[in-house]
Amino acid sequence: MSHTDSTSPILSTRVRVQNDENGDLISKFPDEILTNILSKLHIDEAVRCSVLSKRWEGLWKQTSHIEFDVNHMIIPMTKLLHSRALFPHPGFFLSKSKAEGVYRYGYVIFQLIRLHSGDISSCRIVHFQNSLSIGEVGIWVDLLVERKKCLKDLSLKCLPGLREISKLEISKPRFRCGVFDCLGSLEFINYTIDFGYAFENCKRLKTLKLKWTHLDDETLSGILENCEALESLSLIHSTGLARLIIRNSKLKVLHIHALWVDELGIYTPNLDVLSLDFTRCLLQNNLSKLSMDLDLNYIEEAMELPFVLRLCISLQVLEIVLPFYSHKSSVSSLSDHPLSYPMSMIWERLELCNCIRQKLKFVYVRGFKGELEEVEFAKYLITRATMMKKITIVVRDNYSMDVAKTLLSLPRASDNLSINLKYFNAYYYHMEVLF
Repeated sequence: MSHTDSTSPILSTRVRVQNDENGDLISKFPDEILTNILSKLHIDEAVRCSVLSKRWEGLWKQTSHIEFDVNHMIIPMTKLLHSRALFPHPGFFLSKSKAEGVYRYGYVIFQLIRLHSGDISSCRIVHFQNSLSIGEVGIWVDLLVERKKCLKDLSLKCLPGLREISKLEISKPRFRCGVFDCLGSLEFINYTIDFGYAFENCKRLKTLKLKWTHLDDETLSGILENCEALESLSLIHSTGLARLIIRNSKLKVLHIHALWVDELGIYTPNLDVLSLDFTRCLLQNNLSKLSMDLDLNYIEEAMELPFVLRLCISLQVLEIVLPFYSHKSSVSSLSDHPLSYPMSMIWERLELCNCIRQKLKFVYVRGFKGELEEVEFAKYLITRATMMKKITIVVRDNYSMDVAKTLLSLPRASDNLSINLKYFNAYYYHMEVLF
């Protein structure tokens, strides 16, 4: 007995230490950390964490981000929701077929949004087409914006329907007028965008991403007109556009990838980032007209022009709009960069492409200030473009007019070329395009 008595305190201590070491340390974190962890999970995984312990029960209702993915949910959600008895009619979830799971997916989203009691700042929903045909998507969005006043970011992705529901007549999305006015970021994937009315008074939206969407010129123009604060726009693999005309004074980032357009016009004086990938659409669609806001005096922007023009193998009309006030750093000036060749050869060395020499017919340069790089660009066109019929240079003042007049005496590569010099009497990027 003395041996037992002498060792039991030691054994107790060891057991207690092991229990502490093997304890649930994560559950000791404050709610803010736990809900942040749950925000990284799909909603069904977050809800399932409620079974871990009483400490975790209901924490999913406080997550700041909520993500619904039909691919992730349609198989396990019947068992999950029925076993946890989250809803008043568990018999509604008894069927195990995948098609039935898809139909119930909309009801699940509605109830989970309703049960969520915290502030949601961002939400992503991946759904099948049948959710559009029966109007569920519009109901979800209405519920989110009405109940979650902190919602700023929303992403909606539509997947092709299952074979079992392919006979349904897929209707267009039904959104309430001006429903997106509270959002700061919005993304649509695999959607037909014909609900421009939903963007009315959308003065807070700063980021808009349209991927694999279908929309027409009028709809896009209306969206841009309503989204006055838009700073970032992505158009990726979108169809239905004939004339892609983008006018926005606050736009800073523009991504345009793999579009099929006949005419492109970009009027964005504050643009900082321009990402263009037109390889497929320009080569196949033979783009003939191109308009760009571009500062020819700064090397970062000057380098963009050769890249774009190499893709425009059939370009006939080119418009370059120079900034009225340059907001770029002076260290980016072409003249500030050491060159291994004279400045007069800058455009020759940049190799603008064969379309300049063989296809280009009309050129408009607006906001001409008479600076060296601008003059060299005009010289290059006049002396190299063999098919050009007219170049119109809109100058800012008397000084730039005097500089532009020196171009009249240059030898012309085209016998039919006329050089037209004009003053402008309005803020240049509000002038009509002369195509």
